[in-house]
Amino acid sequence: RSKPFSKYYINYNKPYLEQVLNDNQILYRHYGKEFGAQQTSAKFLTSSRYVSFSKFILSTEFTNGINKIKKGMNMGYICILCAEVDPLTCHRSIMVGQGFKQQGINIAHILKNQELEYQSELENRLINCYIKNSNQLSFLYTSKETMLEEAYNRKNKEIGFKVKEIYY
Repeated sequence: RSKPFSKYYINYNKPYLEQVLNDNQILYRHYGKEFGAQQTSAKFLTSSRYVSFSKFILSTEFTNGINKIKKGMNMGYICILCAEVDPLTCHRSIMVGQGFKQQGINIAHILKNQELEYQSELENRLINCYIKNSNQLSFLYTSKETMLEEAYNRKNKEIGFKVKEIYY
């Protein structure tokens, strides 16, 4: 979360979550600056004033977060939490998962039924949501990669944080 508080999901609020995790010998780290969806800098915005995930995952902030995660992976398991039931509706899979995959980090989403969905499986669902006849290449989509890029962009537009005030 960009801000570690929620009026809807109080169990995800930093003070509560940090205490529960610490009581179970699990370290809590907040990476809102590195992975939060509510980025307000103009350099990360589209012309329609929503956060461009593809711009943000190329940023120093995101790269610093990736480096922290890689360091943490050498010391143990890493879990990034979200409250959404379906990872396809969450920026963590669309922005963070995409960026991690590009860095060679294998992401597994834990579903409500406790099964795992890997980022590549989620990407297939994403393509099927946004690209008609995705089983066929066309003059618009000459490869699976172009389909995936278009699907990510459409989902980004749908769920990306819309900025009211731009900060330079």
